[in-house]
Amino acid sequence: MGETGPDTSSAKKILDKIKKFGFKRISLIGGEIFLRPDIEEIIKYASENGFEVYISTNGSLIGNRFDFLNKYVSIVGLPLDGSSVNKSRKMRNVFDQFAITVDFLRKLKAKKPKFKVRISTVVSRINKNDLLKIGKLLFESNGLYRPDGWRLLIFLGLGEKAKENKDKFSISEKEFQKAIEEPMKKYPKVTTRSNSIYIFISPNSRVLLSRKNKYTDLGDFNKI
Repeated sequence: MGETGPDTSSAKKILDKIKKFGFKRISLIGGEIFLRPDIEEIIKYASENGFEVYISTNGSLIGNRFDFLNKYVSIVGLPLDGSSVNKSRKMRNVFDQFAITVDFLRKLKAKKPKFKVRISTVVSRINKNDLLKIGKLLFESNGLYRPDGWRLLIFLGLGEKAKENKDKFSISEKEFQKAIEEPMKKYPKVTTRSNSIYIFISPNSRVLLSRKNKYTDLGDFNKI
């Protein structure tokens, strides 16, 4: 939403505080996290202080960071919302996300990474009938690294831009459950966070509880 978030020193202090609370795993998400000039320093600090680090990226700025990821990151998450270029662009028309994610998986095929790879698909009215083809691409393509997990997420319409497209993309919980039924049966590595609980710290230090796709503001992290 245009928020830059804490500086490097403040980010490290947040990690120290999270560690005192007993958490052992953290997720760094954006926007695109590699737009932060200090993101490698933050990831390294988290890893060296005992955290399992999950990063969410669109992959466009990963570049030659394979050795860095192998050393400091536990899980790399990338999006894939369509089984082809055209179907992907109906969901994300900013750049060629399909090519970026598939190319990353292709390169990993020979590298055998130490970190795990998790693919996320936002399920909407546009792609709900494309999920089995996406699964086939991910898990049955000989030339691609098979991801360690595939997470199916319902389109929530959060943020101003997403709200503008809500009528185009939104589906009900019932439609979502019907759409993911067959992929979950066919591919054992499929998960959904519909029934999971997550705690987020926003760029402005608000603590958000996510449960059953609903968010609750728990207050200012700095005052907890």
